[in-house]
Order: sequence, then C-alpha cells, then structure tokens
Amino acid sequence: MDRLVGDTLDRMKNNHRLIVLSDHGFTSFHTCIDFNRWLVDNGFMVLEDGVKTVNESFHGVDWSKTRAYAMGLSGINLNIRGREGRGIVEPNEAEPLMKEIKDLLLTLKDGDTRVIRSVKFAKDIYSGGYVDRSPDIIPGTDTGYRADWGCVTGGVGSQILYPNNRHWNGDHCHDSDLVKGVLFTSWKHKTESPSIVDVAPTVLSMLGVEPPGYMDGRTL
Repeated sequence: MDRLVGDTLDRMKNNHRLIVLSDHGFTSFHTCIDFNRWLVDNGFMVLEDGVKTVNESFHGVDWSKTRAYAMGLSGINLNIRGREGRGIVEPNEAEPLMKEIKDLLLTLKDGDTRVIRSVKFAKDIYSGGYVDRSPDIIPGTDTGYRADWGCVTGGVGSQILYPNNRHWNGDHCHDSDLVKGVLFTSWKHKTESPSIVDVAPTVLSMLGVEPPGYMDGRTL
C-alpha cells in the first residue's frame, strides 16, 4: 500500500490532491453474542408459549410483552408505543428502560472476560433528522466479540455466547474506538483533529461547491 500511494504521488501534478481514507478499521472475533437471546433471558423480550428459539423475522415473539429487540449488527430497539407497530413501551418509560438495559449489558461476561466495552444511546451520539432511524441502544462489543448472525434476520438462538466457527472471522462491528479508520491527505490540514465527516465538505470545496448548512464537518 505504501508503494501504491508513493507511485500515485509521483504521477500527480502540482494542482492534484490525494485523499486516502477508511471509514473504519478491522479486528477479529472468535465469539458471537446473541443479543435477542440475552433480551429473552433478561425479561426484555418474550417468546410465545412453547417457542424456544426463532429462526428469522421474529416469528414467535410475543410483542404484547416484548419491550426491546435486536435487529442487525449494530443495536437494540425499544418497542415504543406509537412508533413500533405493536409497541408497548410508553415514551416516558424509554429513558429508564434504556439505562436498565445498559447497566445489565455492561455486566455481561464470558467467564472472567468483559464482552461489552461500551453502551451508547443514539440520542446522545447522533443529531439531525434521521436519529429516529438508528437503534436506540448501541452496544460496543470488545475485541473478539460481535453480534451473532441471527440478529441480522431477527432470530433468537439458544445461547447468549457461542463460538464463531465460520470462515468470516473478522469485522468492524465493534466498539468504534477499537476499529478507527484512517485519513491521509497530500496536503497539510487546517485542523489538528480531522474527522471522516470533514471529507465531504472538503471535496465539495475543492469542486467549488458550497457545502450545505446541514452537512456535518468542515473543509480541510
């Protein structure tokens, strides 16, 4: 990669600019975390009578008693009344429920090993008009652990933690501080703390386009 960047720089003209970036890093994971199983075992999700596990699409979940569910690889949603199709959690109950889930998640261990490194709330880390499209709770898994495959499709397995025996044993769906991306440019930045959100306004400025006011970041 260093040679490729060097060759590119050698071919560039004086008025050319080079940006090398990645929006995330990478790490390995040896153990899967079934967040839906965890929610069931801790009373936040309830399955219908006789149902032990769910293959996909939450078939067999009793929504009249379920307060939270995990979907995808990035977070946990509350089953809020008026927002979810069969919500039961009143909006004024959301904050204490999120704190309860957070406190319990941080106690999850694999033997003596911590599994969850951080738990963040969407309302605290995101802004703008699309915050409500994010999961309410974002658990940051520690190195070696990642949300299980069943969470992607709305499944509920039989174990909270189980070995990842698939060939796919590396990912970036972990605590963001563990998988930071990179940003290199061929010119000196205007700031000592550049961010990935600065790339879009920077490129627009290079093209002579004024970044819209709602866009995050600043030109480098």
